[in-house]
Amino acid sequence: MNGDGKIIWCAGCGIEISWGATIKEGRAYCCEDCSQGIPCLCAESQELDLEMRGKHGLAGENVGSTG
Repeated sequence: MNGDGKIIWCAGCGIEISWGATIKEGRAYCCEDCSQGIPCLCAESQELDLEMRGKHGLAGENVGSTG
């Protein structure tokens, strides 16, 4: 999402960009690789990050811990 609250999608791979986009010829890309037409790993990295947040909670605490 950008500062206006709009969702930005990568013109290369289609992932939602939730960080600073790479802009090339007026189009937003998730990374330099995508802007050059090279396959990227951003979607995999984002999925891993979300998976880790789900296991440890947003504040780094274990979800469901009792103590």
